[in-house]
Amino acid sequence: MAVVVLLIILLILILAVIFAIQNSAVVPVSYLIWDTEGSLAFILLLALIFGVLIGLLVTSPTFVRNRRRITKLDKEIQALQTELEEKNTKLEMIEG
Repeated sequence: MAVVVLLIILLILILAVIFAIQNSAVVPVSYLIWDTEGSLAFILLLALIFGVLIGLLVTSPTFVRNRRRITKLDKEIQALQTELEEKNTKLEMIEG
């Protein structure tokens, strides 16, 4: 499995290098009062990184909420399993 993951990562890196080589033209970028120039591949990479960061920031409250809920439910399951074991023990004592 690890070999497959490494091969996929290697393929993605090769595709990224090919993309960067083919899109090395310098393009101007203007945002509000900020003006700069950079290679198209670099600008797109920055846009991707900012998009991922924004996505993580937006979804993190839901992730944290779900993680807390899972922890609470795991504790509840453990308590119910303990209760079930106790009742099964009492039932065995009554029957036998």
